[in-house]
Amino acid sequence: MNVLLTVKGCFFNLTKRMKETLVYSQLSKLQFSYCTFNVSSVQPKQRISFSKELTIIHLDDSSLTMERNIITAINQYDWIVRLVGSKFVVVSSNVSNNYVKAFVYVDTKSILVMNQSLLLENQTPKDGSIVFAPNEGSYITISNCTMKNNRANGDGGVVHNGFNNITITDTLFSNNSAKKGGGVIHSLSKINIFNSVFIYNKALYGGALVIKSSLVLINTSFVENRALQNGSAISATASTQSDEVTLDHCIMEGNKAPSDFAMHLDSIHNLRTAECNIFGPSNISQVPIIVISKKTFPWITFFQYTTFRTVFTIGDVVLNSSNPIFIGEVEVLGIFSNKDIMLGYGETTFAAGMHFQYIKGTC
Repeated sequence: MNVLLTVKGCFFNLTKRMKETLVYSQLSKLQFSYCTFNVSSVQPKQRISFSKELTIIHLDDSSLTMERNIITAINQYDWIVRLVGSKFVVVSSNVSNNYVKAFVYVDTKSILVMNQSLLLENQTPKDGSIVFAPNEGSYITISNCTMKNNRANGDGGVVHNGFNNITITDTLFSNNSAKKGGGVIHSLSKINIFNSVFIYNKALYGGALVIKSSLVLINTSFVENRALQNGSAISATASTQSDEVTLDHCIMEGNKAPSDFAMHLDSIHNLRTAECNIFGPSNISQVPIIVISKKTFPWITFFQYTTFRTVFTIGDVVLNSSNPIFIGEVEVLGIFSNKDIMLGYGETTFAAGMHFQYIKGTC
């Protein structure tokens, strides 16, 4: 990179007459701080479409840092920032009330870092109102952010990911939605999420997450998420024989879908839980907490003080696995099923400190 451009304290009024890219950067380093990008003359819900794709900032093999910027009410561009082999860092910024295809289009082999930022009330007519990353080879990190009331008319209310590496830490996702899958995230590749909260998100399926790969959740809560079909909080489908779902110190409570009260898992190789609280409703229900595909689980491992509450279905948390394994202090409360949690299609193993209450059915 041989060019450095620093912009501080500027106001960019992007009127609806603008039909070209504002900044095109190649082999350069850019820094924007305390700037405002705004359209003041048009309501953001009245999105303007042009014959060619428009981007405010296009980065080609470049680097951009945005610190303490305000990006709001933009509606005549397809992408606010587009990355091609570039790095984009967003720090302490406010991205709100925009109606574009996505805030960031992560094209190929790029790095996106979002930290300590507010991303509110953004909409997209397609997939991923904040991050659209349909390709592969990129790294996306989101930490200490609040993402609230963002919407997509397709998949992924906040993030639509292809085959890129995503890590999320200490972030709140609240009241986001998608008309298709994944009220917050729709991803074809593995995602790691730490110390985060997903609350009041909704979608057709996968109220918070749709994952078609492995998923790792640590110290993360899913509360009051909704799906119209299945996967009230999470819908996970394997794309390889090694894909698995891991929950460590997680809470799932108050999530609702016609098929389940927590997760819908299909073809996942393994489900592992450690010290989790996974709750259905307090009253008797004919809907299971977790729906698991009959034909694909080699094993399930619940261990170290995992609690399940209110399971009522033939297809409950472990019934449809081939070799469920319980290790350590596992508590199962309120099992009501024709074939309860203790039955599997293969050998079931129990060890050390199992607690069952109100079990009805055959053992």
